[in-house]
Amino acid sequence: MPALWRRCFSILFSSILVSSLLLSGGRTTLSAASDLPAAHSSSTIVRYEDAILQGYGVEKLAAPQDGDSLYDGEGYVSFFYDFDPASSQPDGTATFKVEAAAAGLYALSLGYYIPEGYGAKEAGIRVNGTDVGGITLDAPPASTVVHEKMVSKIALNAGTNEVTFTRGWGYYGIEYVRIEPAGLPFASSTIEAEDGLMSGEVSLGSAVEGFSGSGYAAFKSSGSLTLSYNAAERGLVELTIGYSAPYGDKKTQLTVNGQASEVSLPSTSSYAEATGGKVMMNKGTNTIRFDSGWGWYNIDYVKLSPASASNQHQVENKLVNANATVETKALMRYFVDHYGRNILSGQQTLEDAQWIKDQTGKYPAIFSTDLIDYSPSRVEHGAASTEVDKAIQWAKEGGIVALVWHWNAPAGLYDTAGKEWWRGFYTDSTSFDVQYALSHPDSEDYRLLLRDIDAIADQLKRLQDARVPVLWRPLHEAEGGWFWWGAKGPEPAKQLYRLMYDRLTNTHRLNNLIWVWNSESPDWYPGDDVVDMVSVDIYNPAGNYGPSIAKYDSLVNLVQDKKLVALPENGPIPDPEQLQTYAAHWLFFSTWTGDFIRDGKYNTMEHIQKVYSSDYVITRDELPDDLYTSFRYEAEKGTMTGLTVSTAGSGYSGDGYVTGFDEDGNTLAMTVNVPVSGRYTLSIRYKAQGDKTNPVLLNDETLADYVFKNSDAWTDGVVGEYELQAGNPTLRIGKSWGWIDVDFAELQYLGPILPKAVVSYSSANPTNQDVIAQLTANKPVTITNNGGSNRYVFKQNGSFTFTYIDADGHTGSVTATVTNIDKTPPSFSVTADRTVLQTPNHALVPINLQWTAHDADSGVAGVQLASVTSSEPDNGSGDGDKDQDIQDAKIGTADAQIKLRAERSGKGNGRVYTITYKAFDHAGNQTTASVLVTVPHGSKS
Repeated sequence: MPALWRRCFSILFSSILVSSLLLSGGRTTLSAASDLPAAHSSSTIVRYEDAILQGYGVEKLAAPQDGDSLYDGEGYVSFFYDFDPASSQPDGTATFKVEAAAAGLYALSLGYYIPEGYGAKEAGIRVNGTDVGGITLDAPPASTVVHEKMVSKIALNAGTNEVTFTRGWGYYGIEYVRIEPAGLPFASSTIEAEDGLMSGEVSLGSAVEGFSGSGYAAFKSSGSLTLSYNAAERGLVELTIGYSAPYGDKKTQLTVNGQASEVSLPSTSSYAEATGGKVMMNKGTNTIRFDSGWGWYNIDYVKLSPASASNQHQVENKLVNANATVETKALMRYFVDHYGRNILSGQQTLEDAQWIKDQTGKYPAIFSTDLIDYSPSRVEHGAASTEVDKAIQWAKEGGIVALVWHWNAPAGLYDTAGKEWWRGFYTDSTSFDVQYALSHPDSEDYRLLLRDIDAIADQLKRLQDARVPVLWRPLHEAEGGWFWWGAKGPEPAKQLYRLMYDRLTNTHRLNNLIWVWNSESPDWYPGDDVVDMVSVDIYNPAGNYGPSIAKYDSLVNLVQDKKLVALPENGPIPDPEQLQTYAAHWLFFSTWTGDFIRDGKYNTMEHIQKVYSSDYVITRDELPDDLYTSFRYEAEKGTMTGLTVSTAGSGYSGDGYVTGFDEDGNTLAMTVNVPVSGRYTLSIRYKAQGDKTNPVLLNDETLADYVFKNSDAWTDGVVGEYELQAGNPTLRIGKSWGWIDVDFAELQYLGPILPKAVVSYSSANPTNQDVIAQLTANKPVTITNNGGSNRYVFKQNGSFTFTYIDADGHTGSVTATVTNIDKTPPSFSVTADRTVLQTPNHALVPINLQWTAHDADSGVAGVQLASVTSSEPDNGSGDGDKDQDIQDAKIGTADAQIKLRAERSGKGNGRVYTITYKAFDHAGNQTTASVLVTVPHGSKS
């Protein structure tokens, strides 16, 4: 929010502050400039008396201010005065001339004086005529009035430099400035091999001409060379090796501060350079050692130069919401990949974004807008908004969306002249007490807080449903106090932020938000567990295009360089060249609306053209088409076995590429983060010397023996499409045919795993039972027919189709067809070659049997003799007293011949033998058939 919008609040605040200053009381004593710290061996101090003053108001003083009894220093440059718009002179400045031994980045510290009760102050700074940005002078510790603070990094030229301070807020004094080197010098540092310690078969050589210095280290089959390097600060450097290898390709073992790697030295009879990759140098002494490796080569020198600063950041590609959508995770990965390499352009309001396109031919990458008119207390007054619709359309056109919420107070709007209802987000326009509301969760005010958050959740849900991730920056500028959410200090503001995070994330399941906190003060920071990115709003004076390095470094220190740092509101746009010079790695800027972008003063047209044409600035047309679906994994960040990182040539991404794959066992392993379970395309960017087939594995399971086609240019090769589960598997590229270079691997999200279902049921064997078909899916689905059941009972042969839908709305169907139900028994009949035994002569008579069985469904499985019975018992009365009347009847077999005795009782009506067979089919159905054989009573032997 620009300062102009806060003017009313600031005037009120200033009045209160002046009153409090006039009431300041007793003090204790503390020495100041007389006890000035001695300059470190690497630092330079310039005192107040050497400052050059210009303009009105500024002066050199020794006396304390406003009756202060604590100050007893020798003196200071006084900025204890108010801005005078009527003065014919410019506002006062103080210039300190400082000497720098070499061009580079330096840490600038100030010794300053602020009386008790005056609070923190802001000042402006210019270096050699160029605005650098604002600096913050913290209030000195309790009971003190002087303090030293490292306020900014500045870029100095070798020799004399001018560091100029402008008044800013005023009411402070500067006792001295201190500068000391902030990192490695801009120029490269070269260490000659002959200055190192040589051991074993390594000796000083000079026979091969063309070396630098006075000689080189000649390696044979064993030994080592050890070099020392004293670094001014800890930092990442590029290590380059000057060498010659007249006896063919060689490899050396390089160890830097205990971290070993193998470096290839391609064959060359003259002197050449090979990269040793990026290495971390500690502040102070560092050890660089070469062990012989393959031997028979020469090391001439080692050159160290500052590496790409982006690699020094410790930002992890991880969102605080583990359930973030795939689009949100993809955007976060893009941010992390580009942090420190580029700055993304941004603009508040779609109308101003279009104006930029009209002037420059390019849209900003980020469209920032406000949910202000979705606030319920504004809706109640007739406000309406289409900003969410604009944001959805912007994302469809390939851009990034950022949202802020000027939250109109839920209640207590004064709605009087100068404090109208539409100004209800200002502290001075509402009586709403956030501290009271939060400390009384049963109150109406607390309920209204939740009501408002829920109303905004509805709008954010529209964006989530449209698959739009959002840079979400609620409760911005809280520490200023001019908005009601910050009016009661840091604790209520942090509590409200955490309440909002919990309600939006856990109650409303909003997983499309990247949470941006907007303050550099540690006291106001709500915690790492609810913040993805930190930021501050900066409105430098018109035309001040400085990098605001002090603010940037303050944010980096706040989060220990573990989170992204952004500039979500600015007046003048930071100059891209200064951003790179100062390593002020703001992830993005977003210029405020109206005059701040269009008036030609805050940002001249020349400056806007420069920014939007800079290679360092990303515009919307430069965002990738797969911004919300791509996950890239740089090869050089993987684990290498027998491989090296190279920066030769151009066109690669990241900090280099992996080369080698020329020996058995050479392997590149990359841990890939699969953000959500889904379908992905895996591709690898590579170059190959001829067609090369190498294995590609995921968690040691082969995905493909992929053919890397011959290519001198970087080529994107699609390995295949795969269904992957969320997690962190290891992708490996091994060596088979070898000789490839790998830049990166990339997963392209295609969509969720589609539902697939199978129906299991018994179909292999005939059955005379009901068949139960059961559906099983690869993911949770809802059955949309069959009463929602995944079981269907077949009582007869036929087909049934299950239909289903998953949580993403994908539908499917699967059909079960049953043909093996057979509940009908076979048709069956039995005949015998003799059915009447006319002569009861007590003889055993063979009976031959035949049958006919048929089953049209499952077929006849078999026939068995079930039983042979007689209507009269053995040895019946008057039958001749013979037993075992039934013989050779093999029950349970397909016995087709039995013996029956021709015998009957003399007192009966004749004897009847019943021969019964059963036939059964393959389904288990069975039927019986019988034939009768009689011995008539009237027959005689």
